[in-house]
Amino acid sequence: MTEVSEGSPADKAGLRAGDRIARIGSLPAADIPEADLKKILAGSLTEENSVTVRRGARSQFERSIPRGPVRVLLPPPYAR
Repeated sequence: MTEVSEGSPADKAGLRAGDRIARIGSLPAADIPEADLKKILAGSLTEENSVTVRRGARSQFERSIPRGPVRVLLPPPYAR
């Protein structure tokens, strides 16, 4: 993860920038095509994603991440 937005589902689950998602459910994240990954993570707002997270060289843990809206902040347009 390159960035975790404050108040996002990932933030609420304790994920941080630099964390790596190793598994989503029982599937290795590296084996999931990006288009499928987005579908899996989006899903119904009433469900949660179970993920295995790697932090640093040795730390690995599991988290359930509730689905919810993610606010994306865009940079301001350049002045002309």
